[in-house]
Amino acid sequence: MSEHNQSSDREIEKRAVMPRVQVSRKTVEVHRPTVEVSGHPLSEGFPVVKISLAVTEGADVGLQKTFDKSTIRIGADPLSDIVLTDQTVSRMHAEIRARGDLFELADMESTNGTFVDGSRVSLIELPSGAEFQVGRTKMRVETITEQIPIPVTDRTRYGGIIGQSKALREIFSILDRVAPSELSVVIEGETGTGKELIAAAIHEHSARDKKPFVVFDCSAFPATLLESELFGHEKGAFSGATQRHRGVFERADGGTIFFDELGEMDIEFQAKFLRVLETGDVRRVGGESTFHVDVRVVAATNRNLLREVEQGNFREDLYYRFAVIQVRLPSLAKRAEDIPLLAEHFLQDVEARMGKRDLQIPFRTMEKLKRYKWPGNVRELKNYV
Repeated sequence: MSEHNQSSDREIEKRAVMPRVQVSRKTVEVHRPTVEVSGHPLSEGFPVVKISLAVTEGADVGLQKTFDKSTIRIGADPLSDIVLTDQTVSRMHAEIRARGDLFELADMESTNGTFVDGSRVSLIELPSGAEFQVGRTKMRVETITEQIPIPVTDRTRYGGIIGQSKALREIFSILDRVAPSELSVVIEGETGTGKELIAAAIHEHSARDKKPFVVFDCSAFPATLLESELFGHEKGAFSGATQRHRGVFERADGGTIFFDELGEMDIEFQAKFLRVLETGDVRRVGGESTFHVDVRVVAATNRNLLREVEQGNFREDLYYRFAVIQVRLPSLAKRAEDIPLLAEHFLQDVEARMGKRDLQIPFRTMEKLKRYKWPGNVRELKNYV
């Protein structure tokens, strides 16, 4: 081994045995599961919401079907999910769409319209038990929730995330279910654990993968600039606004926004932020009208958001808007079995950049890497390799 490798080896050894002062704490951190779904650990099962549609009045009265899919098409077209023989129903009449844990009824520019409570609608939220009318046909929608077990996968990679520990494989298992859906996800973890990689993987494995993936760091902007950065502004809206600016929501339309360090967002601004998340309607600063955007939101934080809610630093309603799926990335020190896999992966990157082959990390050095606490997590390990 070269003199340089020996000195690096000694550095890791020194770090691994460096004494640490133990500070007594009054608050004991309660163990939280790696993955929670609507506040329940993944071990209790993953809730799958199915939609049951029944024709209550019209030519096809008695027709009933149950679906486990994000979009249900209703019309006279034989390829529709619900095929109606009512001659006042258009070929592509209406759709029911999953939006997170909610459902929307959308009219598809039908000839005779879609109605709820006697009023013609183009797009409306549809609660369980609601009735609506397409042509002369009346229908009722019911939602059914089933808990299904999610086995821990054997895969050791998901997108750009690598690991063989049970904690990461449990996360990979839930991402297979969550990524294709529209569910909101919060990723908690220390700096350097790979939160942005999780968000990018969710986007890449979703139906939005051909649309933009936009990253917004909530800690990088003061409260006075948040509205302009997120919603955009019109020319002349304020001093220095020399041209129209497209905000993050507008730039991400059709795709995914990753809000990094969500816990840093100014609490006074959170009400406006929540309103846009719920309605999808955005108005630029200085603008007179709103426009609609369709985005999926993934957020990350190095804070315990529930604790922030309890301390009054984060809005409870915003927390529950995001907290459908919570993923907690453990520190690298808590998953030492992932270190060899990661180190070898980073070493392959080095080989590719340097044009070398068969570089190896000595066994003795690898054992020291596994014992070191890595306060900078995966990022620090990558830089070291």
